[in-house]
Amino acid sequence: MVNEFEKKLKKAKKAIDEVVKCYPSVKLEIHPTETMLGSIVNHIYLVDRSSKGKVWMQKHLLTVD
Repeated sequence: MVNEFEKKLKKAKKAIDEVVKCYPSVKLEIHPTETMLGSIVNHIYLVDRSSKGKVWMQKHLLTVD
């Protein structure tokens, strides 16, 4: 059975693949974050980092509960 996270990620996958194909240095990152109510949500970002780890570009794609 597919959970909500996998459903939302699958919807965004085609757009993510297009961006990654155009910009090969861009990576998909998932950051779990605790909300003010104590629940954990996952934020999905496209991130471009330098070789030293500095973030050059970070684009929020979606939030998954």
